[in-house]
Amino acid sequence: MELEVDIYSYYDYRDFIHDYYENRKLKNKRFSLQAFGLRVGHSKMSVKYVIDKKRHLSLESLREYAKVMDLHGCQGDHFELLFRFCKAKNNEEKNILFSKVLKSTNKKFKSKFLDENSLDYFSKWYYPVIAELSYVEGFSLDTEVIRKALNFSVSYKEINEALEFLKENNFLKDSGSYDQMIKVPDELRSFIYKNYVLKTIELSKLAVEKLPPEKRESFNLTVSLSNERYEIAKKMIQSFRHELHQVLANDEESDRVIQVNLHMFEVANIQKTGRGDETI
Repeated sequence: MELEVDIYSYYDYRDFIHDYYENRKLKNKRFSLQAFGLRVGHSKMSVKYVIDKKRHLSLESLREYAKVMDLHGCQGDHFELLFRFCKAKNNEEKNILFSKVLKSTNKKFKSKFLDENSLDYFSKWYYPVIAELSYVEGFSLDTEVIRKALNFSVSYKEINEALEFLKENNFLKDSGSYDQMIKVPDELRSFIYKNYVLKTIELSKLAVEKLPPEKRESFNLTVSLSNERYEIAKKMIQSFRHELHQVLANDEESDRVIQVNLHMFEVANIQKTGRGDETI
């Protein structure tokens, strides 16, 4: 049977099982949880617990599901890889398996490293935003359309200058660019890039003031910790940043552009205060 759900678009094997079941039920109303359970050798409640993400399958049961759902060869291997990813016991193992999942999807995103000429990509906060807008399906790269789409004020002149730069350096989908991840070489992480980060932080402040709650998400955490835990937190954020980029970059039906700012920094260090010093 030809599947109408693509195993390679999933990151949790239980989501795939859920959508497979819903797809089969749409085609055949007699295909119930009980019928599905009989095929895989489970009760209907066991199947329900799995598709509701209340339970995991065993590896042996997973392979029975794969047979029933006609997942063979590379599809079967990917299904098992998703299973291992979902059941990873620690962050390190999860990161390794996530990389394998992405590689298995065969969705290639080339890395575009900025050089001294194209580093102006980060000179304005709206340059990357307009570049991403070009990937939104059906979106017109018209100055007026772009200006109305932006949630923050940008002049017509600034938008036209941005379009000229982005077209010249092939950052726009319509200008012959490929699916790409923009990367800055370590030696070029200069004032320009730092200034861009500062601008996006200012933009975050405006977002809190201007945008309604459904269009933004904020997270704040203040906690004391050792240097060892601090280094662990840094690595987790770095890993999360890469994972988030990979997951979001796989979305082929975009309808908006978002800005994600996640900052962790030291606000106090006991080693910097002596006895009798005032609290900072």
